Amino acid sequence: MKKQWRVLFLAAAAAVVMSTGCGNSASTQTTAATTAAETTSAETTAAESKAEESEAAEVTFGGNRTEEDIDWQYVDGKDAVAAIGSDDVQFLDVRDDDTYAKGHLKGSLQCGLKEFEDADAQKAMYELAQKTMDSSKPVYILCYSGNKCAKTAIAVMKDAGFDTNKLFIIKDGAKDKDVAAALVTE
Repeated sequence: MKKQWRVLFLAAAAAVVMSTGCGNSASTQTTAATTAAETTSAETTAAESKAEESEAAEVTFGGNRTEEDIDWQYVDGKDAVAAIGSDDVQFLDVRDDDTYAKGHLKGSLQCGLKEFEDADAQKAMYELAQKTMDSSKPVYILCYSGNKCAKTAIAVMKDAGFDTNKLFIIKDGAKDKDVAAALVTE
């Protein structure tokens, strides 16, 4: 913030100097003001990016997240399938890329957490949650059996600012007969 004020002050000072004898043209004054605004905008963008990086840096990725003190919420496969296509629910598939390609719920996002203790996989989940998903909407999470991968996703999404009361594991995961029947390859 101090740096932004300093840049604005310097830009204003440059404009005053230019208007009092060092190139009194309106074009020069406009260029100085534009350059100051562009510099401030670039610094603001850089500061926002740095803040996002430091926020992610505060989160610890890696390790077993399935034993965290979270009240796990579940949704039956039949109810999850009935919600496909609804704008009110987001679907997240946390199975690996190959399994996802062989069949997934239509409209689902995917972030592979097969290696659920892997720091890179958890960081990718965190970034997907923050950049792509809507924390105000419920999320139905599909994994292999409705256990470790889905619980890891919930723990990471909690770190990304999601309310765990809106995060639901699809009971029995892809093994559920209704879910298995609804998988598509498109």
